Amino acid sequence: MIRNLAFILIATFAVQEPLLSQDSKMSIRDLSERLGNRSMAPKLPEEAVEKIRASTLGVDVTEQKRVVEVILQIDAAWNENGWESLIERSDDDRYCVTTINDNGYARNWTVGEVCSHLAKSQLVDCIADILGSVSVPASREHIGYHIDFLQGESLREWRAERKVKGFSELQTELAAIAIEIVETDANVSLIERELTVKNLAKLRRRLERTVQSQFVRVSFIGEEYRVPR
Repeated sequence: MIRNLAFILIATFAVQEPLLSQDSKMSIRDLSERLGNRSMAPKLPEEAVEKIRASTLGVDVTEQKRVVEVILQIDAAWNENGWESLIERSDDDRYCVTTINDNGYARNWTVGEVCSHLAKSQLVDCIADILGSVSVPASREHIGYHIDFLQGESLREWRAERKVKGFSELQTELAAIAIEIVETDANVSLIERELTVKNLAKLRRRLERTVQSQFVRVSFIGEEYRVPR
């Protein structure tokens, strides 16, 4: 899941001049306020459509480019205070962006959904990257080994219950949870179980020893979700 977001976004749109200055010193809090799309959310088809286009959806391409540029700047400006700002913005119900996936299904995202997605990915992707090497047991219907770290709670609720913990401490907690789950999963082979637990334990020790967050870049646009053109 780890990719270079800036490269993907630039390659996706090939804009000659950024819609926002790359030298901007705006905080993530201020940038997230600018995620609100000035156009209306398009009405989307209920079923997948091949070769779906922005014109057929009625998407304002210029405004989508502006919003994606803001997402790029949020990625570049990441820090732990900014991460908290994304969580605070996670209930913002303004329309943000429309994406499609490889199966042709379109989705409208609110500002809150984008912020929550970015914040959660920044928190768990260092762990999910290790879990990604685990073969999916036949009993699971989803693609890839997945753990519901939030246990059905919103990220905002989950964070509030752990408000005294810093970012790296939260990652340490999630690494410990992942180790416990993998160790007891009888559907995973012994060899895979031991290797995965070893790698997760190594990550946990690094977090405990250095108290340094393992932040990763998030490819919100360009991998699982793409912007229709």
